[in-house]
Amino acid sequence: LSDGKETSHLQWLPATISGIYVKCVVSTVENARSLQILHDLSPSPWELIVRPLNTSTRIDIVQHYLGRYSKRLDPNQLALLTKCDGAKNALWLTLACEELRVFGVFERLTQRIQTLPGKLEGLLSDILNRLVKEDLTDCIAKVLSLLYCSQAGLLETELQMLLGDVESNTPLPMLPWAQVRRTLKPFLRNIGLVGGVERWDFFHQSIAKAVEDHWLQDVENRKNCHLELADFYQYYNNNNFAVTQNLPYHLQRAGQIQRMVEFFQKDQRSLQMNQAHKSQYLRQFRCQRQITNVMAGFGKKLMICHFCQLKQGAFNPGGFQNHNCCVICGGFVHFKKDDSIAYLCQFHMPRTPPSCDSCFLCNKMFPGGGPVASVTGYVCVWCRYTPFSAKCVKILTENDKY
Repeated sequence: LSDGKETSHLQWLPATISGIYVKCVVSTVENARSLQILHDLSPSPWELIVRPLNTSTRIDIVQHYLGRYSKRLDPNQLALLTKCDGAKNALWLTLACEELRVFGVFERLTQRIQTLPGKLEGLLSDILNRLVKEDLTDCIAKVLSLLYCSQAGLLETELQMLLGDVESNTPLPMLPWAQVRRTLKPFLRNIGLVGGVERWDFFHQSIAKAVEDHWLQDVENRKNCHLELADFYQYYNNNNFAVTQNLPYHLQRAGQIQRMVEFFQKDQRSLQMNQAHKSQYLRQFRCQRQITNVMAGFGKKLMICHFCQLKQGAFNPGGFQNHNCCVICGGFVHFKKDDSIAYLCQFHMPRTPPSCDSCFLCNKMFPGGGPVASVTGYVCVWCRYTPFSAKCVKILTENDKY
């Protein structure tokens, strides 16, 4: 299993499987998020640790891998390779065989075996350096970076468009794309078909880690990569399902919180998203201050004036009137109870005279309890803090001071 970055990672895997003939075998690496989630299942799964490869298995892997390409090593070279420190790891051995397969100088093959890094990280670093050095398309580094920043791989058509000219809707031509695909084939895998189009992701999580170490250690580089993917999904992708699944994730990772909020509130495509899913994205950017005592001035109810409450589109791009929408995620509020009232903390509540209120949407002041009726804003069941306490509903974007 690759470590999914979404909050719902592995939720599809049941803790118990009915039926005596049904077994589920899951493999993952040590210290992975997937392994921790599996440990937390109840009942805990039976665990088997894969031990280092023995010598005979190493020889079988080398002969089988190279035999697929009608290649082989002489006995001395085979012994030299299988005795390397890294040969006990199946992934290291497979990648080493691929490096030897594409190595172009037969007379120096033994020397190349001797210079192979003994650790997986070092071998992967050497491979990435070679891929970039031999890249005639100038696309390899970008493909690997985009795949690393993707939420669950990328469609082949999406990669072609991202490598081409998205503004003119011109994908990368087939010849350079074929070169990219052939070069990266040993390091990627097809994780499923969508409309007959392959979805690509890394063959192993260690490759993703090597890509991160090589190109994406800098936070700004990662943000720029996420921003490029966010722009692609928001402005150049016609698949609404792909947009709703990926755009909020990339805006969140790019630090574009205001833009994510505006997508939820203004973009019709966001209506296809689950209300709970929106709430999950916004939860971590919500002000964390609890409202302990409104009467003592530590908070204030969020108010919406008479004119704004009957309008539409402030919190949700659908047809709901503003006073019926959750002030955080924009979902419909079915039950307007006391424990669903929206509050603003003392730092984010409007500064008004004691006898006045201020509309959260238009910022206009009006007399509290006056002839022009105002309404209290509410939060939905997904955005409610707890039944017994309240939390400030302010969403802190990159434009706000925390």
